[in-house]
Amino acid sequence: MLERYLGTLPSLQRPVDYEWTRLLANSYQANPGEDHPKLFDAMQLISQRAGHGLAIACAEWTAARLSGLTDVQDLHWRIESAWASTLDWRYANATAPVPPKTIPPNPVLEPIWLASLFLNYAHGFLDKSLRHVKNNGLRGMALRLSLLASHVHGKGSPFEAWLSSTLRRLHRNFPNRPVFIEQEVLVPPDYFDPAYPDDAKVTQTMVDILRSGLDRKRNPHLRLAADMQADGFEGAPYPGAE
Repeated sequence: MLERYLGTLPSLQRPVDYEWTRLLANSYQANPGEDHPKLFDAMQLISQRAGHGLAIACAEWTAARLSGLTDVQDLHWRIESAWASTLDWRYANATAPVPPKTIPPNPVLEPIWLASLFLNYAHGFLDKSLRHVKNNGLRGMALRLSLLASHVHGKGSPFEAWLSSTLRRLHRNFPNRPVFIEQEVLVPPDYFDPAYPDDAKVTQTMVDILRSGLDRKRNPHLRLAADMQADGFEGAPYPGAE
C-alpha cells in the first residue's frame, strides 16, 4: 500500500484550496472519458487487474489528502477491503456509502463519498469480469478515481507525477491482453509505491503479507469467514479466529 510513500510528501493535509460544486461532483459520475480522452486512452492499455489496483491506489491518494480535515477511517477500511478483493472477490463486504446531505456541497465529505462509491462500483465490475460479462468498468473507475484525486491534490501535485509514472510502469508490465481477468497477473499493492522495483515479480510472500493484515473484527467492510466459505472459499481467509 502507499502509506509509507504518502507519509513522506509535504502538505498533503493542507486546507481546502480547490473548487467544489454540484456540477463538478456530478461530472465524475457521468462520462469523464469524453473530456479526458488522453487519460481514457492510457487506461485502455492496462489489464483489468491493473485498472482495479490503480483505482484503489488513487482512492488512497484522496484519503491521504483529506485525512487531516475529517475522519477518513471508513474510506481506509473500504480501501483495505478492495485490496483484499484483488486476492479473492469474496473478501469484500461491498456496501454503498451514504451520501452526505449538505447544502452547499461539502468539498471534503463529498470527495470521500465519491471515492467510496467508486470503490463499491469497482467491486461490482470485478464480479462481472469474473463472470465473463464483457465490460470496461474497472478501468472506468480508475479513470474517475484518478480525476478525483488529481482535483483535490491540484495541478502540478506529486499525484500527477505519480500517476504518469505509474501508468507507464503498468503499460510495460501489466498490458491489456485478450484474456479473462482470472488469467491476468495479480498486481500487488506494493507495486503502486514508486520505490517498488519495476521488474520485480509478484510472489506468494506479497500475497501472504496482504492477507495476514486483514482483521474482520476491525474492518466492517470485510466479510465473515463463514460467509466466504459458504461461497466456495477454501481454507481460512483470516490469519486468526474472527
